[in-house]
Amino acid sequence: MAAPSTLSLPMCCSRICDQPGTMVCKGCWTTIYCSPPCQRQHWKIHKRNCFFTQEFNGFIIRAKAKSGPMLLLPQEKDKIADQVEPMYLDQTFGISEALKGRLGWKRPYVIGKFFDHRGSDDWFYTCYAESTSTLFSNPYVSTPPTASIPGNTIASLICDILAPGDVAVVRVAPFNERVRLEFTKNELCKTLEWYVGKKAKDVRLERERSWAMKIGAPLPLDEEEDRIWMGVGVGIGVGELERREY
Repeated sequence: MAAPSTLSLPMCCSRICDQPGTMVCKGCWTTIYCSPPCQRQHWKIHKRNCFFTQEFNGFIIRAKAKSGPMLLLPQEKDKIADQVEPMYLDQTFGISEALKGRLGWKRPYVIGKFFDHRGSDDWFYTCYAESTSTLFSNPYVSTPPTASIPGNTIASLICDILAPGDVAVVRVAPFNERVRLEFTKNELCKTLEWYVGKKAKDVRLERERSWAMKIGAPLPLDEEEDRIWMGVGVGIGVGELERREY
């Protein structure tokens, strides 16, 4: 079989190149390059428009990457970006209602929280998934993925369970009103990469104990108390989490 003609390929977006592009920017999936050097050369211009550096108040971690299935191997951490997409959420009526309107989810449910890779302890990210009458009735009981709902290996890095389906991520700062709730894809991907090989539960307990010591609150000592701090223990739904006073 003859090789495909390069005439059918889009041109590289670098201003100093006239070659056909065969690679796409993983930040926005719209800008084409012929090679990594051309991408680096064009970055000063492209970063103003790339989703990788723009701030959003929500992101969705897809269960399946656009480029195919992903293997969580240390040398392949860059593939995490393939499954992370930005979105804007109108949170006028709360995060749950925003996810219903933006993603069409019938029942968004909190499945976990995680802290960033920089050591922050006064704000965190919260993870949501879509629930049915049985799926995630208890967020700490993992429902096995199915053929129609694949397991989300990226979200499992920070949710302690193999979450089925897509997972939404928002930033929450109940202890520090100065923290910006908008963040970039670059920030989120760096945090997700940092969690490869780590236990999210251990990181969470360490940060919560750090914050508790700062404000003189009782320390969360084990996993059960950690659930209470998260606001998603048995019998506590997403609505109660959003109304809870810290």
